[in-house]
Amino acid sequence: MREDISHRPCSVFVVVPTYNGEEFLAICLGSLIAQSATDWQAVVINDGSVDNTHDIAQSFADQDPRIVVQDYPNGGLAVARNRGISLIPERAQYVLFLDCDDYLDSQMLKTLKDELEASPEMAAAYGLAQIVDETGQDVPLSLQIGYRERRQKLVGKTVVKMQDDEPTGFCCFAYWCPIDTPGQVLIRASALRDAGEADPGTNPCDDWDLWLRMSAKQDFAFVPRVVLYKRNHSDNISRNGRLMDHAARVIRKNLRQSQSLSVEQKDVARMGHLHASLDRFSWAMSDLKKGRIVKAARQLYRAFNACWEYLQIWK
Repeated sequence: MREDISHRPCSVFVVVPTYNGEEFLAICLGSLIAQSATDWQAVVINDGSVDNTHDIAQSFADQDPRIVVQDYPNGGLAVARNRGISLIPERAQYVLFLDCDDYLDSQMLKTLKDELEASPEMAAAYGLAQIVDETGQDVPLSLQIGYRERRQKLVGKTVVKMQDDEPTGFCCFAYWCPIDTPGQVLIRASALRDAGEADPGTNPCDDWDLWLRMSAKQDFAFVPRVVLYKRNHSDNISRNGRLMDHAARVIRKNLRQSQSLSVEQKDVARMGHLHASLDRFSWAMSDLKKGRIVKAARQLYRAFNACWEYLQIWK
C-alpha cells in the first residue's frame, strides 16, 4: 500500500522520477538533504527499476521522514512525473522536478524561493546548470554558457539576445528552450495546476512542452547563477537525436493546433519554428569549417527535414 502524502505540510514538493538510477541517486538525494532551505517534502517515483534503486531510495527515506518512496510499473519519464504531480500536497506552494542523475547546489531552493516570493507574477524561477561528467567533474563544453547566451527571444521576425534581468517568456520558449533540465526550475504550484500534466506524447521534451504551456500565461524569472549540476553520461536520453527531433515536431504541431494560444502567440510560435529550423544550416556550416564532414552532413540532413516539417505544419 502506498503512503498518502497529499496532506503533508511543506513549502516545496520535490518529485524525483527514476528508472534504474542506482549509480547516481544517492548523490541526488544527498544534495536535497543538504539544502539550506529545509521546508520540503520529496517523493521518489521508482518507475519499475530492476536494479537497487528502491533499496537506495528507501535507505534515505528511513533516515529522513521528508522523503517517501513510491514504486510503480515502468511508464516512462513523463508518466513518472505525472504520478508525482498527482501526489502534490494541497498546501505545497512550489514544485521541483529533479532528475535522479543531477544534483543541486546547496542554496538552490532558497535562491529560487526568494526569487518567486519577490516576484508573485512569475509562474516559475530558474537558474543555470553546470554540466559535469560521470565523476562530477566540470565538462568544458560550449553549452556550459550556451544556455545563458542562447536566452534569446523573438521580437517581430527577429531573434534578439536577452539581458540577464529580463524574465523568460513565450517569445523565448517558442524559439529555443533555454532550460537544460527541469531540476533548474522551481515552479509555482498554482501555475503547474493551471498548466496541467506532462504530455507523454512529447517525451523526452515533455518539460519544454510544459514550459511553453506555462509561459503562454506567465513569464519565468531568470537567476543568472548555477543552481544545479547536470550529469552528462552515455545514458542521457537527450543524446538520442531522433527521439528529440520527433518530440520537437510533435510540440511544434501542438502549438499550431492549440485552441488556447492567441493569434499573436501562434505567429510567434511559427516564427520560432522557422528560426530554429534555419539555425541547423548554420550548425552544419560550422561543423564543415571544423572538418567534421560526417557530422556536418548529418546536421544538413536534419536541417532540410526541419524546414520540410515547418512547411508541412504551418502551410
